[in-house]
Amino acid sequence: MKSFLNNILHQFNRSMAENIGEEVRFLRYLVAVSGGPDSMALLKLCQMANLDIIVAHCNFDLRGDDSDADENLVKLFCEDNDIMLFIRKFDTKSTAKETGLSIQEAARKLRYDWFDQLRNEHQIDYILTGHQMEDQIETFFINLIRGSGPKGLRGIPLHNGKIFRPLLNFEKSTLLSFLELSGVSFRIDKSNLENKYRRNFLRNKILPELYSEFPGLKAKMTHVMDIQNEYFEYVDGRVKKELEQRLIANPYGTKLDLNNLEDKDLLPFIVKTWMYDLNFSISDAEDMVRCLKEGRSGAKFFNNRAIAVSDRKKIIYLNEEIDLIPAVIDLEEGEFTFGNNYFTIKKSMKVPDIHEIKLTISDDKSIMVRTRMDGDKIRSLGMGGQKQKLQDIYTNAKLDYMDKKVQPVVLYNNEIVWVAGIKKSIHTLTGKEEGWLISSLPLTEYKGHGSNI
Repeated sequence: MKSFLNNILHQFNRSMAENIGEEVRFLRYLVAVSGGPDSMALLKLCQMANLDIIVAHCNFDLRGDDSDADENLVKLFCEDNDIMLFIRKFDTKSTAKETGLSIQEAARKLRYDWFDQLRNEHQIDYILTGHQMEDQIETFFINLIRGSGPKGLRGIPLHNGKIFRPLLNFEKSTLLSFLELSGVSFRIDKSNLENKYRRNFLRNKILPELYSEFPGLKAKMTHVMDIQNEYFEYVDGRVKKELEQRLIANPYGTKLDLNNLEDKDLLPFIVKTWMYDLNFSISDAEDMVRCLKEGRSGAKFFNNRAIAVSDRKKIIYLNEEIDLIPAVIDLEEGEFTFGNNYFTIKKSMKVPDIHEIKLTISDDKSIMVRTRMDGDKIRSLGMGGQKQKLQDIYTNAKLDYMDKKVQPVVLYNNEIVWVAGIKKSIHTLTGKEEGWLISSLPLTEYKGHGSNI
């Protein structure tokens, strides 16, 4: 008996040391304990390993007296062993109703939000949970049924930020034997016996048949998931590196620029990872990949109010569709912003550069700044006043979907005189005569603050 207990403790200590490091005994841990066999085994092992722990128990108030009995069991163990315990009772049903989440999803969110709060308040280094080998296999099959990709088919990750699961390589039967020999009580959640839940149906009906028919399946499945996880971590590391270099944020959303991507095989992984993180569907992400490979622009994918748009080798993500309101600006010395641009106005005799125009001082005391409208044309400076469609100018300038939506167009005396930073009209001044000098720079290049339009 003693050798069995020592062997289990040795495996536990090795798992902790290999994954957390040599400082494992100098850190502080929050142990999530429900009162079930897995979490009670975890708690006992932490105690035997002399780890610095506090315990957190969630009472989701879903099973009446049974929920209270779970709480009392955990409370009694902690009192008998002088372990600091935190208990939180949740109104899980109300939270699910208010958020639109399922009961299970609401309970998970409540649980981990509270754990994070405790971690910050009590200088916790890691949160430990009691997930074990069968949980891992059940998760694999649930994700397989859902049609998950590589991320889901690696099962439950050993690490997830500050959450660590040291029992993933332990079988349930081993933990039950450990509890019996240790004299540790636990409770069974009777709802786990109800096969109306997908996980319970797998656990109680399907997987026992597979385990019986294919001896050694648990170890083989765990090995497969370990391999899958290695591949996932490698690809995910490369994807994250590319995303760090290729994401461009602005006030309206984000651009993902995939031009000059050296490893073309990474494109679907980058797109799917990013779009999944933004809560787009699997089918939307796959369709976006096809659009980018074919160079198709203008395909739109919606997620609540947000929108993702394909634009050649870019994806434009907008928090919501852009619809800038035209602004009338008085011609007086000052500054303002419109879209992604910062403007200044002053009287000057300076010859305007590429980022500036100069207007005649006339009876018209204001300019209008807006975005492009259908049919807009400008009498182009340098082309003898020949009219050009703004649509063609935007295409030649290779403006993407977002740029087109926020590109400022300046009107004076009811004429388009400037596509800011791109094209000037013959109705602007080019010499040293005095006029209204208007300059424009992207906000990313300006460190001051103007009045926002």
